[in-house]
Amino acid sequence: MLKSLYRNCNNSALSVHDRRKTRAADHGGGGDIVLDFIHLKDLTLSMHMPKFLDQYRFPPHLAHIWLIGCRMEEDPIPILEKLLHLKSVYFSSGAFVGKRMVCSRGGFPQLRALKMSYQKEMEEWCVEEGSMPCLGTLSIDNCKKLKELPDGLMSITSLKELKIERMKREWWERLIPSGEDYCKVQHIPSVQFINCDGH
Repeated sequence: MLKSLYRNCNNSALSVHDRRKTRAADHGGGGDIVLDFIHLKDLTLSMHMPKFLDQYRFPPHLAHIWLIGCRMEEDPIPILEKLLHLKSVYFSSGAFVGKRMVCSRGGFPQLRALKMSYQKEMEEWCVEEGSMPCLGTLSIDNCKKLKELPDGLMSITSLKELKIERMKREWWERLIPSGEDYCKVQHIPSVQFINCDGH
């Protein structure tokens, strides 16, 4: 299947799903999946992929990526944030099973939307000043071990909407106007808490 996809280079959108959760390494390392898709803009990967592809394996104009159940053990952000045309990134259903993510200064220069959903092992998320300067929408859903929002969000003045879904009650308590972390979100016009524990 992957070889036939590899030769079809005119697609603008591609979804690769492996219901058996076979490792990407079983398909020659996973690199051939997208290497020559020069027109590809939308990509969905749903497969067991402990080691993420390097930035040179991605098509040059990729704008949207969905990573579902990949169970990546290493932080994929250092690779993704170098893809200069990315507009949206969606992590879902255990795409990342590590404990720490870091968005570095100058990374994700065009990113508009970021969603983290069901990243149940992630405990810490760091955002350096100067990262994601165009981010407009952020959603954090059911990442129960994540301790807090990163301080770096305070420097993202483009952020217009923050959704906190299915998180611990402590998040609501800390981010409301009387909370200790309110300074991290007071510049965001719309902050929504949806189905948070006890709220």
